[in-house]
Amino acid sequence: MATEPPQAELRQRAKTTGPPVGSTTESPPTPPSPTSRPSLSRTQTGDLPHSFDLANDEPLFSMPLLDLLVMVDAHLELWTRSLRRKAAPWRSKADKLVEESRERARNKIEEARAKVKLPRVNSEQFLSSMLEDSGVKDVLSPRDREKLERRYREVRERAKESLKKLSVKWEEEKTVRLRDKISFFFGVMNVLCSALLLGFAPTYIPLYYSAQMAAFLPLRVYAYKKRLYHYFLFDLCYAINALVLVYLWIFPGNTYLFEACYGLTLGSLGTAIATWRNSLVFHSLDKVISLAIHIFPPFVMTTIVHFYPDPSSRYPALASPGLGISTRPWRSISINMVAYLVWQLLYFRYVIVARKEKIKQGRATSFTFLINDKKRLIGKIAAKVPEQYREAAFMAGQALYTFVTLLIPIFVLFDSKFWSSVYLIILFGVSVWNGASFYLEVYGRKFEKELIALRKEFEEQQVQLSKYATPAAGGEEMSRVTSLDALGEKREEESEGSGEEIRHEDAEAVAEEKGFGEVAKPV
Repeated sequence: MATEPPQAELRQRAKTTGPPVGSTTESPPTPPSPTSRPSLSRTQTGDLPHSFDLANDEPLFSMPLLDLLVMVDAHLELWTRSLRRKAAPWRSKADKLVEESRERARNKIEEARAKVKLPRVNSEQFLSSMLEDSGVKDVLSPRDREKLERRYREVRERAKESLKKLSVKWEEEKTVRLRDKISFFFGVMNVLCSALLLGFAPTYIPLYYSAQMAAFLPLRVYAYKKRLYHYFLFDLCYAINALVLVYLWIFPGNTYLFEACYGLTLGSLGTAIATWRNSLVFHSLDKVISLAIHIFPPFVMTTIVHFYPDPSSRYPALASPGLGISTRPWRSISINMVAYLVWQLLYFRYVIVARKEKIKQGRATSFTFLINDKKRLIGKIAAKVPEQYREAAFMAGQALYTFVTLLIPIFVLFDSKFWSSVYLIILFGVSVWNGASFYLEVYGRKFEKELIALRKEFEEQQVQLSKYATPAAGGEEMSRVTSLDALGEKREEESEGSGEEIRHEDAEAVAEEKGFGEVAKPV
């Protein structure tokens, strides 16, 4: 008889093997406790693949890790969506507040700088106190200390003078900039208008020339009188311009006056552009006026002879039977030489003789300028002539120059329109070449030399200051204070505004050195 297993053993087997297959026995559901939390279950709802709902029978800790992360990410997305919508306006408001705070800070700093004025310390007092504090006075003898202080004051004055010159040059560049632009504009437009008038309305060229002389000559008189160059106004070039104006508007039918004007304008006056290096420098009003005085009279006379329509109706001298440039050229040369000798005698009487004392005092004339210029051929020749014969040699040489230059217009240009045109082009080309040389060789080198000289001067001052400040314990501080003190005084002078007139000094000295000077233009 088989014995039944005890009840304890049967219960142990049921726990290990589970319920039998096909068993429908279910234990009654355990009601949830009031404190238990619902869990999420992934169920299929609608068109969405999955939706996350909390099931009452799934605790949160029983979810898979991936589902938990997806759920947390979805809820974070919902929570931060409204914050992202508000982030852009918040950021713009923050930037605006930061900018306003910076602006208020800058304003407060500027107000503080305006209210607070740092005290100025006298450099000499600072040097004395520095020597006393460092004990150098006990080391240096009174003589050495006095020498050091005297040298220090000299270097300081030189530094102040250098800074003042630099400031003047800087202000000068700003001051003359507008004037140079105006001169450049009118110079270029003058060339353009002259070419247009020659091609379309040559009858207006004499009027155009007269209007320019009415504007240029008063400016030249004012400028030369101010610079004590007014004796240059008695040169032959100004006398020839006066003769041309008299012929154009007072005696257009006088054949003698016409022959004198034609020969002298295309002779000595025109060739003076090449001989005395007139330059087409548009930004320099002085050089533009000089070139106009020398090139416009030949241009006007050539236009009247070869380009003026029916010139005898306006200038009867061209149709007069007494005109003998073509038929009697030596008579025309004689008329021109007589006109030249009349001017030369008047110049000798009223300038060289009557103003002899003032010339000895330093007033410049064409004669003194040329004989003292050792770089040009005339100056080299005059240096070999005894002093008592230099005036006579100068006038004889100028008369010979005038005679030689008269051969070109009398024998070549009067009867040839082609060669007259070529001659004018050559004269204008020479002035353009001289202007290019002035810009590239003279003006640029002048500015470069000024910068190099200024730098060397500062370096020498620093070397001298360091040399004499070496015995002092505070030599480096003294050098720094010197520079700061000079700079402070420079700024103070600029703020107070000095009444000194800023003058424009062009490159005439360098131009004369290179052979491009136009201060005196004797012809």
